[in-house]
Amino acid sequence: MDIIKGQNEILFLSHSIQYFIDSHKHRTGIDRGVSYALQYDIVAACNHLNKRKDLRFPGYLLHQCSSLAETIKDLNIFYCSILQDGHVPSFTEEDAKEELEKGYGIDKRKGEMRTYVPYELKMRILRKLPNEKAPWIPEFAERMLRRQGGEDVNILSNVELYILKEELVANEELEYRIVKKLKLLPEKKLIVHAAD
Repeated sequence: MDIIKGQNEILFLSHSIQYFIDSHKHRTGIDRGVSYALQYDIVAACNHLNKRKDLRFPGYLLHQCSSLAETIKDLNIFYCSILQDGHVPSFTEEDAKEELEKGYGIDKRKGEMRTYVPYELKMRILRKLPNEKAPWIPEFAERMLRRQGGEDVNILSNVELYILKEELVANEELEYRIVKKLKLLPEKKLIVHAAD
Protein backbone atom coordinates (compact mmCIF):
# COMPACT_ATOMS: atom_id res chain seq x y z
CA MET A 1 0.00 0.00 0.00
CA ASP A 2 2.83 2.39 0.84
CA ILE A 3 4.44 1.83 -2.56
CA ILE A 4 1.12 2.41 -4.37
CA LYS A 5 0.52 5.60 -2.36
CA GLY A 6 4.05 6.74 -3.15
CA GLN A 7 3.59 6.03 -6.86
CA ASN A 8 0.37 8.04 -6.79
CA GLU A 9 2.15 10.98 -5.11
CA ILE A 10 4.87 10.85 -7.78
CA LEU A 11 2.18 10.78 -10.49
CA PHE A 12 0.44 13.76 -8.83
CA LEU A 13 3.78 15.57 -8.77
CA SER A 14 4.25 14.93 -12.49
CA HIS A 15 0.79 16.39 -13.20
CA SER A 16 1.46 19.27 -10.81
CA ILE A 17 4.64 20.23 -12.67
CA GLN A 18 2.81 20.10 -16.00
CA TYR A 19 -0.01 22.22 -14.55
CA PHE A 20 2.56 24.72 -13.23
CA ILE A 21 4.15 24.99 -16.69
CA ASP A 22 0.78 25.29 -18.47
CA SER A 23 -0.41 27.95 -16.00
CA HIS A 24 2.59 30.15 -16.71
CA LYS A 25 2.69 30.03 -20.51
CA HIS A 26 1.08 33.46 -20.88
CA ARG A 27 1.95 34.99 -17.52
CA THR A 28 4.70 37.21 -16.15
CA GLY A 29 5.90 36.17 -12.71
CA ILE A 30 4.80 33.16 -10.71
CA ASP A 31 1.24 32.53 -9.57
CA ARG A 32 1.48 31.99 -5.80
CA GLY A 33 -1.49 29.59 -5.63
CA VAL A 34 -0.03 27.34 -8.31
CA SER A 35 3.41 27.59 -6.67
CA TYR A 36 2.00 26.55 -3.28
CA ALA A 37 0.18 23.60 -4.86
CA LEU A 38 3.42 22.43 -6.47
CA GLN A 39 5.34 22.87 -3.19
CA TYR A 40 2.71 20.80 -1.39
CA ASP A 41 3.05 18.00 -3.98
CA ILE A 42 6.87 18.15 -3.73
CA VAL A 43 6.75 17.66 0.05
CA ALA A 44 4.22 14.81 -0.27
CA ALA A 45 6.38 13.00 -2.86
CA CYS A 46 9.54 13.51 -0.77
CA ASN A 47 7.84 12.10 2.32
CA HIS A 48 7.10 8.88 0.43
CA LEU A 49 10.57 8.74 -1.15
CA ASN A 50 12.12 9.07 2.31
CA LYS A 51 9.95 6.28 3.73
CA ARG A 52 10.34 3.80 0.88
CA LYS A 53 13.82 3.37 -0.59
CA ASP A 54 12.43 0.83 -3.09
CA LEU A 55 10.08 3.42 -4.61
CA ARG A 56 11.22 4.27 -8.14
CA PHE A 57 11.41 7.93 -9.15
CA PRO A 58 11.15 8.25 -12.97
CA GLY A 59 14.12 9.73 -14.81
CA TYR A 60 11.93 12.00 -16.96
CA LEU A 61 10.47 13.52 -13.78
CA LEU A 62 13.93 14.08 -12.35
CA HIS A 63 14.80 15.97 -15.55
CA GLN A 64 11.54 17.96 -15.37
CA CYS A 65 12.32 18.99 -11.78
CA SER A 66 15.88 20.06 -12.52
CA SER A 67 14.84 21.96 -15.68
CA LEU A 68 12.04 23.81 -13.89
CA ALA A 69 14.35 24.64 -10.96
CA GLU A 70 16.91 26.02 -13.43
CA THR A 71 14.26 28.20 -15.10
CA ILE A 72 13.06 29.57 -11.76
CA LYS A 73 16.69 30.14 -10.72
CA ASP A 74 17.19 32.28 -13.86
CA LEU A 75 14.08 34.30 -12.96
CA ASN A 76 15.42 34.71 -9.41
CA ILE A 77 18.76 35.97 -10.73
CA PHE A 78 16.85 38.46 -12.88
CA TYR A 79 14.93 39.60 -9.78
CA CYS A 80 18.25 39.98 -7.93
CA SER A 81 19.55 42.21 -10.70
CA ILE A 82 16.43 44.41 -10.40
CA LEU A 83 17.01 44.72 -6.65
CA GLN A 84 20.66 45.62 -7.28
CA ASP A 85 19.91 48.32 -9.87
CA GLY A 86 20.84 46.21 -12.87
CA HIS A 87 23.93 44.50 -11.46
CA VAL A 88 23.78 40.75 -12.08
CA PRO A 89 25.51 38.88 -9.24
CA SER A 90 28.26 36.46 -10.27
CA PHE A 91 27.39 33.74 -7.71
CA THR A 92 30.88 32.30 -7.50
CA GLU A 93 31.31 29.42 -5.09
CA GLU A 94 33.71 31.52 -2.99
CA ASP A 95 31.24 34.43 -2.62
CA ALA A 96 28.35 32.10 -1.90
CA LYS A 97 30.37 30.22 0.74
CA GLU A 98 31.24 33.51 2.46
CA GLU A 99 27.56 34.49 2.45
CA LEU A 100 26.47 31.16 3.91
CA GLU A 101 29.10 31.16 6.66
CA LYS A 102 28.71 34.82 7.66
CA GLY A 103 27.39 35.38 11.17
CA TYR A 104 26.84 38.52 13.26
CA GLY A 105 27.33 39.32 16.92
CA ILE A 106 29.12 37.30 19.55
CA ASP A 107 27.00 34.23 18.84
CA LYS A 108 27.55 34.50 15.05
CA ARG A 109 23.81 34.63 14.40
CA LYS A 110 22.67 34.44 10.79
CA GLY A 111 21.32 37.70 9.41
CA GLU A 112 17.60 38.22 9.09
CA MET A 113 17.79 39.42 5.48
CA ARG A 114 19.99 36.98 3.63
CA THR A 115 21.21 37.46 0.09
CA TYR A 116 19.80 35.08 -2.51
CA VAL A 117 22.15 32.26 -3.51
CA PRO A 118 20.96 29.73 -6.13
CA TYR A 119 20.06 26.54 -4.27
CA GLU A 120 21.98 24.22 -6.57
CA LEU A 121 25.14 26.16 -5.63
CA LYS A 122 24.07 26.32 -1.99
CA MET A 123 23.66 22.52 -1.84
CA ARG A 124 27.15 22.03 -3.32
CA ILE A 125 28.67 24.30 -0.67
CA LEU A 126 26.64 22.93 2.23
CA ARG A 127 27.88 19.41 1.51
CA LYS A 128 31.41 20.64 2.21
CA LEU A 129 30.64 22.64 5.38
CA PRO A 130 30.89 21.12 8.85
CA ASN A 131 27.49 20.72 10.56
CA GLU A 132 28.05 23.59 13.02
CA LYS A 133 28.62 26.05 10.15
CA ALA A 134 25.18 25.38 8.64
CA PRO A 135 22.76 24.96 11.58
CA TRP A 136 19.83 26.42 9.63
CA ILE A 137 19.64 23.55 7.11
CA PRO A 138 16.15 22.07 7.29
CA GLU A 139 15.97 18.47 8.53
CA PHE A 140 14.42 17.66 5.17
CA ALA A 141 17.73 18.42 3.44
CA GLU A 142 20.07 17.28 6.21
CA ARG A 143 19.90 13.57 5.34
CA MET A 144 20.59 14.30 1.68
CA LEU A 145 23.56 16.56 2.37
CA ARG A 146 25.36 14.32 4.84
CA ARG A 147 24.70 10.99 3.09
CA GLN A 148 27.75 8.75 2.88
CA GLY A 149 28.51 6.27 0.12
CA GLY A 150 26.88 5.98 -3.30
CA GLU A 151 23.85 8.00 -4.24
CA ASP A 152 20.69 6.24 -5.37
CA VAL A 153 17.94 7.74 -7.54
CA ASN A 154 15.73 8.56 -4.55
CA ILE A 155 18.47 10.70 -3.00
CA LEU A 156 19.10 12.48 -6.32
CA SER A 157 15.38 13.08 -6.76
CA ASN A 158 15.10 14.40 -3.20
CA VAL A 159 17.92 16.86 -3.85
CA GLU A 160 16.31 18.05 -7.10
CA LEU A 161 12.91 18.33 -5.42
CA TYR A 162 14.41 20.26 -2.51
CA ILE A 163 16.17 22.66 -4.90
CA LEU A 164 12.95 23.21 -6.87
CA LYS A 165 10.94 23.88 -3.71
CA GLU A 166 13.51 26.30 -2.32
CA GLU A 167 13.80 28.20 -5.62
CA LEU A 168 10.01 28.67 -5.55
CA VAL A 169 10.19 30.02 -1.98
CA ALA A 170 13.11 32.30 -2.88
CA ASN A 171 11.13 33.61 -5.84
CA GLU A 172 8.29 34.66 -3.56
CA GLU A 173 10.67 36.49 -1.22
CA LEU A 174 12.48 38.25 -4.09
CA GLU A 175 9.18 39.30 -5.62
CA TYR A 176 8.09 40.72 -2.24
CA ARG A 177 11.33 42.73 -2.05
CA ILE A 178 10.72 44.11 -5.57
CA VAL A 179 7.19 45.19 -4.58
CA LYS A 180 8.67 46.98 -1.54
CA LYS A 181 11.26 48.67 -3.78
CA LEU A 182 8.54 49.77 -6.20
CA LYS A 183 6.68 51.54 -3.39
CA LEU A 184 9.73 53.76 -2.82
CA LEU A 185 10.16 54.76 -6.47
CA PRO A 186 8.65 57.85 -8.07
CA GLU A 187 5.35 57.00 -9.80
CA LYS A 188 5.75 53.45 -8.42
CA LYS A 189 7.29 52.36 -11.73
CA LEU A 190 10.45 50.49 -12.60
CA ILE A 191 11.65 50.34 -16.18
CA VAL A 192 13.88 47.41 -17.12
CA HIS A 193 15.72 47.47 -20.43
CA ALA A 194 18.66 45.55 -21.87
CA ALA A 195 21.99 47.32 -21.97
CA ASP A 196 23.76 47.81 -25.31
